[in-house]
Amino acid sequence: MILKIRVFAIIFVALGALPFPAFAQTADIALVNGKVLTVDASFSTRGAVAVRGERILSVGDDSRIKQFIDSQTKVIDLQGKTIIPGLIDNHVHFIRHALRWEHEARIDGVTSRSKALSIISAKAKSLKRGEWLLIIGGWSPGQFRDKPGLFTKAELDRAAPDNPVFIQQSYRFMILNSLALEKAGIDENFEAPRGWRIARNESGTPSGVIYGRRAIFRFWRRELPGITDDKTISGLKKLMADFNRAGVTSVFELGGGGVRDATYELIRRRLADNDGLTLRIFHTPRFRVRTPERNKRVIERIRNSRPDKSASMMGNIALGEHMYAPLHDSAFRPSRFPDEAYAEFAKVSEAAADGGWTIHEHAFRDTTITRYLDIFEKINQRKDITKLRWSIHHADFISRRNIERVRALGMTLALHSKMTILGSALRRRLGERALSLPPLRTVQNSGVIWGLGTDAGVVAPYPPMLSLWWAVTGMDLGGERALSQAETVSRKQALIAHTRSNAYLFFKEKELGSIEKGKLADLVVLDRDYMTIPEDQIRDIKPLLTMVGGKIVFRAGI
Repeated sequence: MILKIRVFAIIFVALGALPFPAFAQTADIALVNGKVLTVDASFSTRGAVAVRGERILSVGDDSRIKQFIDSQTKVIDLQGKTIIPGLIDNHVHFIRHALRWEHEARIDGVTSRSKALSIISAKAKSLKRGEWLLIIGGWSPGQFRDKPGLFTKAELDRAAPDNPVFIQQSYRFMILNSLALEKAGIDENFEAPRGWRIARNESGTPSGVIYGRRAIFRFWRRELPGITDDKTISGLKKLMADFNRAGVTSVFELGGGGVRDATYELIRRRLADNDGLTLRIFHTPRFRVRTPERNKRVIERIRNSRPDKSASMMGNIALGEHMYAPLHDSAFRPSRFPDEAYAEFAKVSEAAADGGWTIHEHAFRDTTITRYLDIFEKINQRKDITKLRWSIHHADFISRRNIERVRALGMTLALHSKMTILGSALRRRLGERALSLPPLRTVQNSGVIWGLGTDAGVVAPYPPMLSLWWAVTGMDLGGERALSQAETVSRKQALIAHTRSNAYLFFKEKELGSIEKGKLADLVVLDRDYMTIPEDQIRDIKPLLTMVGGKIVFRAGI
C-alpha cells in the first residue's frame, strides 16, 4: 500500500513539473498575438490570454495559450495590439448621470469648439421636438483650443433650434438657449432669486449665462426632465455602454442629486440580479447628514449594518463621500469649520471603525485633512484601523507631513484628474502653486498606495485615457500646463494607479486590477501601445474591445 502511494505521488509530482497541464481546461475565449501588460507585481509583459467562464485561465505566449484552444474556443487575433487590465474609476457620480443620460450630449475631452457644437446639433436631431438637451458637466470653456470661451445663446439656438438646452459647468454656472430661457420664464423682467446672478446683454435681456449653485439645483428640481424607474434603467444601460467603450470595467459610485438607497435597490432588482450589468458598480450607502440629531440615526444605521465586502458586480462597500455634510471643503476657497462639526464626524468615524467599515472621505484642503487625521489617530489608539484602508479622496493640498500620517495609519489616497479642465481656473487664483495639485509624484514616492480616478461627470470628464494622459504629461485639455513636471508620474505608475491600486483601495486586489491566472477576466484591448506611443497621444487611445468577467461588453475594429 505504501509503495502504491509513493508511485502515485511520483506521478503527480511529474505531472506538476510539465510545462503545460496534463488535463488542460478549454478556454472559452483566447486572445492571441498581442502585447499583454499584465500590471502584475513585476509589471510583466506577455503575448496572449485564455479566458474560461468569468476568470482568466492562463496568461503566457501564444504557444502556451494554444494548449487551451479547441474547436469551441473563440479565438481573437490581436494583430499585435496591447491589452491592459480593465480600468477602475475610484470616484465617479455614476448613477446620478444615469438618471438623465439619454438627454445628454457629452463633450468630455473635445478640444474643438466646432466639434462640440456639432455633437450638440447631432444630439438635438436625435431628440423629439421640445425635449431637453443637457450637458451636465465634464467640460470647461478653456478646453476649446480653436476658440476658448462660453457657448453663446446664438450658437446654441443654431445647434438646437427646436430643443431647450441646459449646459452646466461644474457647479459654477449654466448656459441656456432661447427656448430654455422661455420655458423657465426667464426674461428681461425676471427677478433673480437669492443666490442667482443672471448675465444680461446691453439691452437688459438675459444672455443665457446664469451663475450660482442655487440656480443650478433649482433647474435640476423644477425644469429638467423628470426621473422615472424606466428612464433610470434605460439611461444606466446607455451610460454603462459609454463607460465600457471608454475602457472602464469598475466604478466606485458616490451618489449625488436624485440618487437614493431605493435607486440602488431598483438597479439591483432590475439589472444586477438578472445578470444585466456590464460593469461593476461598488457604492456607498446614501445619507445626507446636516444636523447632530440626524447624525444619531445614521450612526445607529451604521452600527446595525456591515459592508458587502464579497460584492462582485454590485455592492455597498464603504462610507463616504460626505459622512457629515457641513464638512464640505473646496479646492477653490479656504475652508474653516466649527469644532462641533468635527465632533459629529468623529462619532460617525468611530461607528465605522467598530463595524469594520472602510471610509472614503472627501477633503481638498490640508487643514481639513489635518483635522480628519487627528480624529483617525485618536480612534486608532482605541481600535486598530490600519487594516481598514481608510482613504482621503481628492487631497489636492495635502502636505508631506500629512502624507506620512496617512502612510502610518495604513490609509490610501484617491487622486483625481479634474485638472484636465479646471487647472486654468485654479492657476488664476493660486498662481504657480496650482501646478503641484494634487502632488502625484510626492505621494508616489512616499510609499502610500494611491489610486487614480476622475471625479466625473459634473466636475470632470469620464474617459480614463484623459486621466492617464494628464498624470503622465501634466497638461490640460486647453494645451496649458496643469501639473508641474516635478509632480507627473511615469506611464507605468499611472496605469498601476488606475488598475491594481484602485482594486486595493476596495479590497479587490485578489480579484481585479491585473491580468493574472485566476483573477476575474476584466480587460481592455487598445488601438495603440500605451507604453510606446508619444505621450501626448495617450489621450487619443481608443479601446477596441472591453471584457468584464469574461463577457465582451464592447467590441469595435478587432
